[in-house]
Amino acid sequence: MRTIARKKTLTLLFSLVLIAACTATIKPEWTALYNHKANVEPDRLTWLEDLSVNSYGDVMVAGTTIRTGLANRVQDILLVRYSDNGQRLWAVDFDLATGDYRSDDSALAMVIDGQDNVYILANQFKVLDENTSSAGAWLISADANGNERWRYKLSDNSEMRALSLSND
Repeated sequence: MRTIARKKTLTLLFSLVLIAACTATIKPEWTALYNHKANVEPDRLTWLEDLSVNSYGDVMVAGTTIRTGLANRVQDILLVRYSDNGQRLWAVDFDLATGDYRSDDSALAMVIDGQDNVYILANQFKVLDENTSSAGAWLISADANGNERWRYKLSDNSEMRALSLSND
C-alpha cells in the first residue's frame, strides 16, 4: 500500500509543476517590425528565418525580402542587425544572381562565429528561361557590419536546410 501512495503523490506533484510551467507568461524586452525597402518599394514583403546574438548582445537576423510582381519580381537574402535594446542598426541584402537569369534567393539558417562573422545558408532557385530552372545551395559569410566576406556554392542541384559551427 505504501508504494501506491508514493506513486500518487509523485504524479500529483508532477501535475502541479506541469500546470505551473504552462501558465507562465513571456514578456519580451523589445519588439521590432521591419519590412526591407518598403519606404521606396511599397510592394515589398519580408520574412525573417533565423536569429542569433553576437558578442555585443546585438541581435542578428537573416531572412528573405521579395519585391512582388510578375515583370520585376526580386527575391533576395536579407541580414539585419538590431542593438540590444531593439534599435535597427543596419540592413543589407544579398543577390545570388550572377547573369541573365532571375534568381529567387532564400535564407534558411544563420550562425555567428567567435569573431562575430555571420554565416548564412541560402537556397537559390534559378529561372534560366521559360522552360529551364534549377535549385542549389550557397553559404554566404558577412562580417559584423554586414559586409560580404565571401560566398561559396555548396550545390548546383539540391537544397540544404541546416547549418552549424564546430570547433569555434
